[in-house]
Formats: sequence, structure tokens, C-alpha cells
Amino acid sequence: MRASSESSWSVYNPLLINIKPPRALPLTLTALHLAALLAVLMVQAAPFSRFFLLAGICVSGWLAIRELMIEEPLCGLLWRVDQKQLMIRTQGGVLVPVEQLLFSAKVPGLIALKMQRADRALPCWLVLTREQLDVKEWRRLSLVLQFKPQVQRVASGQE
Repeated sequence: MRASSESSWSVYNPLLINIKPPRALPLTLTALHLAALLAVLMVQAAPFSRFFLLAGICVSGWLAIRELMIEEPLCGLLWRVDQKQLMIRTQGGVLVPVEQLLFSAKVPGLIALKMQRADRALPCWLVLTREQLDVKEWRRLSLVLQFKPQVQRVASGQE
């Protein structure tokens, strides 16, 4: 076994991730929603059912593209697993604490995180593809998510 500086990291070291802008995700989402629309149009179903399915797919597509294009992009993630602290870095370089990690999922090529930011009332989603992270960052984030880590609320002086 070779001794190297990279072999000494553990799950509990702070995880610092730089997120690159997605290139293929908007196109993939658009293609999936168009395929769903075509599938509904080709199915022999009652017009009332087809209308609601088409409307649902259109709303879903609009929300997905809106989330990618309009929302403030996140460009980094700092996760101190041992201290149960998660912070996200916005485009302006501001670190925003995450109060709670509501949901996490990992499938091949995709990681999705639903989190409650301290500066917003509604939860936000962070969807990451392999192209947005380095190989080492992808592996470490995947490993951390296997342990289902908890995130504590940020302590405030009002409690």
C-alpha cells in the first residue's frame, strides 16, 4: 500500500466542493419532458385525463427550468460532517448556513439534495451531475451521503 496524502482523508474531514455550472442538465430535462409529452399524446386515454397529464408535465418542466435558470446559482458546498454543519456558497461568494437537510438521493450520475436554507422560507433543491464535480469530490460526497448525516440548525442568540 502506497503512502500518500490523499489516503489519509476520512469521511469526517470537512468536505469542500466547488460546483461547476451544468451543461447537459437543462437539455436533458427538456428532452425528458418532451418525451413525456409525446408519450401522453400517443396514449389512448380520456381527454380529461390527457389534459391533466399534459398540464402536469408542462408545469413540472417550467418549474425545473425556472429552478435552473432563474434561481441564484450555487457555486460551492462546505460540509463539516463531524460538526453537523452544512453551508452553501452562492454566486456572490456568501456562505449561507443550511438549517436542515430534508432529503438526499443518489442514482448513477446524479445526486439530489433538498435543504432548508437559513435565508429562505421555502426549501431549495441542489441537483448535481458528474460533470459539475471533480471525480474526487463526487466520490467523497457519495460516501458522505451513504451515512445519512444529520445537519443541525444554526445556533442563534434568540434561543
